[in-house]
Amino acid sequence: MTKTHTPGNGKRNASSKRSKSKVTMIDVAVSAGVSKSTVSLVLSGSMSVSDEKKASVNKAIKELGYVYNRGAAGLRGGPSNMVAILSNNLTSPYFAQVLMGLEPYLEQMGMMPIIMDLNESLERQSRFVASLREYNIAAIIITPAPGTTKEWIDNIHISGLPIVSIMREVENAVSPVVKADNRLGTFLSTQSLIQLGHRNIVFIGGQETFSDFVERKLGYLDAMREAELDVSAHFIQPGPSSRIYSSELAKEVLFKHPEITAFSCFSDEVPTAYTTA
Repeated sequence: MTKTHTPGNGKRNASSKRSKSKVTMIDVAVSAGVSKSTVSLVLSGSMSVSDEKKASVNKAIKELGYVYNRGAAGLRGGPSNMVAILSNNLTSPYFAQVLMGLEPYLEQMGMMPIIMDLNESLERQSRFVASLREYNIAAIIITPAPGTTKEWIDNIHISGLPIVSIMREVENAVSPVVKADNRLGTFLSTQSLIQLGHRNIVFIGGQETFSDFVERKLGYLDAMREAELDVSAHFIQPGPSSRIYSSELAKEVLFKHPEITAFSCFSDEVPTAYTTA
């Protein structure tokens, strides 16, 4: 039997074999002419690698089509670039604005946001955070669900996992809080209605277990008292901040109390729901 040999055939076979198998970090290192540890440092965003080596590694990654398995790296105890953003209500227009302001900064930091909806559920919050911590997430940004305790927040903070509360505060918790001045904001909006001539104004929406409900209600009461206006029992109308419920609640209040001329709203979902119903 006669065997033939075509020059370069071995190279093509090697290339074909590699293309059919999963590209590894070692492949990237060989192609870039660096060590595997250097590739790992580049992938983790280390500042200790020279720009020249970073360029070589990134070029090899692009040419070979290498995909870094960050989940596996996290399970090995490696760093993660994932930041969990846990929203109380993803349908909230206000949260959408917060997210639009937050996301570009995370991108600049090389972070990947993971957005999840708690739907005001304490059980979902505990379950989501427990699962996320298994993947060594870099930080948590959260609007705490009603009933969240300072001990729960503090335990996460003490463990070394950064956690920041936004839009809502858990009283006396040690972690940072970023929120609006709810009391002043509602005071000013209610004061504006009074200056327009309204006297029978209802504070509507939100649940009494929310810290921001308490703060906003106080702002409403401040404005009403400053104007020496009476606040009847039915002038405070809490309720879930869903669009369907908010619309029905507003209609019910106006039907039962036609003297009402204005609403001071817990959130922008309430007027949006009513005017679009």
